[in-house]
Amino acid sequence: MYDTPVTLQSVCVEFICDNLSALCDVQPSATADPKQSKMVFKDPETCFHSNISDKLLSTLSEKGKLNDETLSLFDANHAALRHVSIHNAAVTSRGLRILKGHRVSHLEVTGIKDVTVNDIIGCLGEWTLSNLRNLNVSRNTFLNNSKFCVVVSLSKLRNLHTLNVSFTEFNRQGLEIIAEDLPCLEVLDISSTEINDISPLKKCKNRLKSLSMYNLQLHKSSDPIGVIRELIHLVHLDVSNDVSSESIITSTATERFHVPNYLAKAESNPNLVSLDISGAADVSPCVVETFLERHKRLIFVGLALTAISEYEMFQPESTWFRNHLDFKFTHPQNGYPASANASDMRLQHPGLKVAFKMC
Repeated sequence: MYDTPVTLQSVCVEFICDNLSALCDVQPSATADPKQSKMVFKDPETCFHSNISDKLLSTLSEKGKLNDETLSLFDANHAALRHVSIHNAAVTSRGLRILKGHRVSHLEVTGIKDVTVNDIIGCLGEWTLSNLRNLNVSRNTFLNNSKFCVVVSLSKLRNLHTLNVSFTEFNRQGLEIIAEDLPCLEVLDISSTEINDISPLKKCKNRLKSLSMYNLQLHKSSDPIGVIRELIHLVHLDVSNDVSSESIITSTATERFHVPNYLAKAESNPNLVSLDISGAADVSPCVVETFLERHKRLIFVGLALTAISEYEMFQPESTWFRNHLDFKFTHPQNGYPASANASDMRLQHPGLKVAFKMC
């Protein structure tokens, strides 16, 4: 049962994806190499505008039907790709070269270990290299055949506003390059990467608005708190941790971001709208209270895997709670569903949501 009716467009895209053999022919290559064969629509007049092209590509990916052969359907003479989403697909750089003929502004190619990020960028046309605004290469690899981390290709994307390199081998050298060479960068996700020092971000302090750095291991002497406090335009910050997961970097010289020390500097990043400190070590209630009072623009605070929901200040009978009646607090025992994997409690200020995950 659907909450809203499925659109005719979605029905048509689903039909195409489920009936490729009836709608398409496979043309063998001139070299008789089966890997070089291409798929074409039986009707030579078939042509899709950008919305349909994007949706058809992403649906093929979701259904596990995207490979080099099906990618060949998106020849620039018959399709117009703008927002490309490819996840965990069996594609190679040969198939991805089809992107050269398209003007892509948003590109997500994730979970493809056989194609390096450098190769992905090499499959883009000149227009895309000059105009790409959003790039997500999470869970791909930057390592070349010699096992060296190659990130220099990112410097070609001068108009890039959003970059996600999470769960890759991206390192401090790469951070230095993008901070220097990407003048429009505003949103950055470096979660679970090999970065051990975020000081290059000082070069972005006048433009970076969103930073996600879940599970980073940082050098103790690198002063990450000082760096983040310099990011004066930051509205979203994710410094969450999962102590049960292994970090890419394991060294006695590194440590996870120290949330209590950051919150103790209550005047930090006054423009924050969203803050995720899930998995943080215990923080003094007065420190939490002061930080919330100083950040009136906050609309979300992530506190999963913390004990903060048990703090006295958040209990209905506490003085702090009675003095903040404009807050709305819901306990699991008062009707909130407490599922094993996602039991949440939400503390709301006009717009503020503080999400707890009970251990």
